This record gives sequence, C-alpha cells and structure tokens, in this order.
Amino acid sequence: LQKEVSVLVEPGGPLPVEIITPWSSMDHISVQATRLAEAVVARVGSMADECKVPGSLVYKWVLATAAEPSQIVASLDTKVVLSGLATVTSISFEGNALLPSVSYVYALLRAESSSQLTQGEQSATLQDAASLGISVSKSSPFVADAAPSAGLAVATPEMGEALKTKFVLSTAGWSDEDSLSLRYAFYLFPVAGSFNITVGEDGKLRSSPAFQPPLINWDDPDSAEYWVKLGGLAVRGFGSAASAESRLPSNTFVTVARARDKLGGAVADSAVLGPVVQQPASLSTSDLTDVLAESQTSSDPSQILMSVQTVMSMSGSVDGESSAVTAMALDALASVTTMVDGSDETLQQMGTAVTQVIAGSAADKSSLTKAADVIESCLALASDGVSAAAGASLLGGIASIGGSSSQLDSTEVKSVSSKLTSLVSDLGQAAVKSLQAGEVQEINS
Repeated sequence: LQKEVSVLVEPGGPLPVEIITPWSSMDHISVQATRLAEAVVARVGSMADECKVPGSLVYKWVLATAAEPSQIVASLDTKVVLSGLATVTSISFEGNALLPSVSYVYALLRAESSSQLTQGEQSATLQDAASLGISVSKSSPFVADAAPSAGLAVATPEMGEALKTKFVLSTAGWSDEDSLSLRYAFYLFPVAGSFNITVGEDGKLRSSPAFQPPLINWDDPDSAEYWVKLGGLAVRGFGSAASAESRLPSNTFVTVARARDKLGGAVADSAVLGPVVQQPASLSTSDLTDVLAESQTSSDPSQILMSVQTVMSMSGSVDGESSAVTAMALDALASVTTMVDGSDETLQQMGTAVTQVIAGSAADKSSLTKAADVIESCLALASDGVSAAAGASLLGGIASIGGSSSQLDSTEVKSVSSKLTSLVSDLGQAAVKSLQAGEVQEINS
C-alpha cells in the first residue's frame, strides 16, 4: 500500500492537522487484519508559537464510515506525544467491526477534557461528536476487503502409485473483489478415523460413513489440530497458479486448497477426498534419487520441498544404503534456500523437511552438519524475524539433529553441539525481530 498525506486546516481554528496513512485513497484493507502494518499518524499544530498545541487537549482515534453522517464503528488504541505539536498515532485495526466493500476513515477526535472526549467516542456518528464541540479530522478513505469465498478442490487422478504417478491438485470457483490477484496453496492430509474408502462404479471415491474433512489449525503450533501435527504435507505454498503437480507418498489423502487475496486474507479450507496413493510393487534407491533429481531440474522450490518429503517418507520401503538419498535430499534443501525468501510458509516447510530427512537416515557427522547448515541458511533468510509456527518448525529440525548426534563419537558430538547452540541463539534473535514492544513469544518443538 502507498502512503497518503492529508493536511487539514480547521475552519475557525488556528491548528493545522496533517494525517499520514499507510494507504492511498480507496485502497483495500483486509477485514481479517488485526492491526495496521504501519501506524496512522496525525500531527496537530506546528512548532510556530501561534500554532503550538495546549497540553490540556486530549485525543482519540476512531473508525467511522466514510459516507456521511459517518457512523462510528470502533474506538481505537491511541498514543500521544507532545513536543510543541501533538503527534497522535494508532496501529489498531478492528476488522471484525467492518462490512466488506464499504468505505471507512480513521477520524481523530480532539477535545478539551476527558469527559468531553468520552462523550464523543460514545456518539453514534462523527457529526454527533462534532455537535458536542469536539474537533473531528478525517483520514483519506479505504475500502474494507473481504476474504475470498470458498471454492472447490480437485485431485487428479483420484488413485495412483507412490512416486510413480504424477498427481495434479487444482482449485476453482473462488470469488473476490479482485479475483485476478488470488493466490492458492495446496496441502494433503492423511485420512484419519474409521472411514472405509472404496471406488464406486463410476470410478469415484466413496466413503462410509460419509467423509468429514479434518478440523485444521494453521497458526498455533500448540494446538492439537495444528496442520503439522495432523500429518499435513505442504504440496505448494501460496502462488498465482491454480494447480500444483507432485509425486506423492503412499496413503489415503484429503486434498485441501486455500486461497488468499493480495492483502493476505486467508479463507476457510476447501477440501476433497483423495487421492488414494498405493504402494508400488517394488521400489529401488534409484527410484528415490530419480524423483529428487527430477525436482531439482524443475528449479521449483515447492516441487523440490515436496519431493524431499515424499522421498524420505518412502525411504524405509527401500532396502540398501540410504546415504546417497540423504545426501541428495540435503543438497536439494540447500538449493531451495538460494531460490526463496524467508516467508513464513517456506520456513515452516524447510524445518519440517529437515526433520524428515534426519529421521529417515542413518546419522553421520557430514549429514548432520549439512542439515544444520540448511537451518542456518533459513535463519539468514528471516530478515524480518520468524513467527511462532515457523520457529517451532525450525526448532524441530534443530532438535532432530541434536537427537541423532548421540550416535556420533564424543569429538563429533562436541562439534555438532556447538553448531546447534549457535542455531538456537540465532533462532531466538530471529523470534525477537518479529515481536512488537511488550509482546512475548514462546517457541516449542
């Protein structure tokens, strides 16, 4: 969003008001936002003697409809700094109080006393507040933007073989104020519970009892329904294409498609039963390495990540030496860190993938050090910090390396442990970067 500055000179009053917003007039802001990315700022008065602001004045930001008479819909947390002029800011945003497609403004109320200001806040409209003798200054308007409406998820084919079949996950039917800007993500979850999945005469999957999609928590790593704890596989993070292609491990899955608009408002999941991925009659080490090589040739970080997770989940089905598969998987992950930014989705996937690689391989100093280097590269990408979810995933990768290092000799353990201590410190520093003043974040794996 582009910033916009409005300068208001009050009729009959000497104090100019400058309002700076992190949006331009009629930009869209998602109703799912819980706070502004940048504060809205009002500067009241100036340093000139005739325009200095009396210290007795009190202020409050409110949200109101842009159209007259400008109904007040929310009172916002407000911070005031006096230094000759008054700088009044707020980062609060009450998306739950807004109606989609309606225009709103931030309005600054200025009163002579706290009791007068309270009356203004409790007024039905800005006009009513002004009638009480309260000064009202309005920002440029913005439009409340709803999350996209639910679409459909499709898995093609509905049945196939692990590693052998290329499955296409797709989605359609979403609607939004700006449907061309929608971005889509695809996930797979193993079917849990006592569902009996069969193929009907029409070739479609049937479930008895009727299939119910899982309840999924996407944000809270401590929740029992957190997507990673449900065995979720991130086939592809949010991207512009409405489909994703991948080879898959053996299991019966439910496909989940998600959509979000350019403002980041994610929606409830759209789920469909399938695909059913069967175990091949035979698998070899070359089958695993071929899939990894194919994904790296694509130069598609999502495809590489999914291939690593698929191959490592299937590696236990192959007899023989696994070191070549482990080394190739870690090289693949290292290549991903050169292709992506430090987005939350990517960091979560990387931490999960490192955990899978280490859990599915025999520990040696070379592989554990390489895995630690991958985590280090991920943290280097997190210039804006890491969320609790991404932090938990990366910490899980660190913990898996630490757990496997117990199989090394004492000298090797010391070397790996020193590296892990540094990574934990770096993770802590990255977590701090993502926090606002006064916030506390706990990361557990």
